[in-house]
Amino acid sequence: MEPTIHYMDCVDPWFSKLNSSEKVVEGRKGSDKNRKIKPSDLIIFREPTSKQEFTALVVKVDTFSSIRDYLEAVTVQEALPGIATIKEAENIYLQWSTYEEVQSCGFLAIWIKKSKQID
Repeated sequence: MEPTIHYMDCVDPWFSKLNSSEKVVEGRKGSDKNRKIKPSDLIIFREPTSKQEFTALVVKVDTFSSIRDYLEAVTVQEALPGIATIKEAENIYLQWSTYEEVQSCGFLAIWIKKSKQID
């Protein structure tokens, strides 16, 4: 069975950190669209300004009830390399999702491995 391909926009510096494998987990709200992502699927990450993209294999997906639970489980360093505190990391994620959205649908840790065959 062929893997499902998903598309995600991701801005720098996070796009570059994922692309270099410095960051190996992508945090996203547990929307209906994101909940379709399963291990062995592929994600094509796109940086909207530069139009660069790369492909990554989904290794596993974990579900959390809050951004804080996600950050405590995966660690701030894994989730957002270079960010020092959970509060700072929460504020970064809240640029794209509200507390209410996360409370309603949860938060996902999407663990990836960059695909070598497609860049």
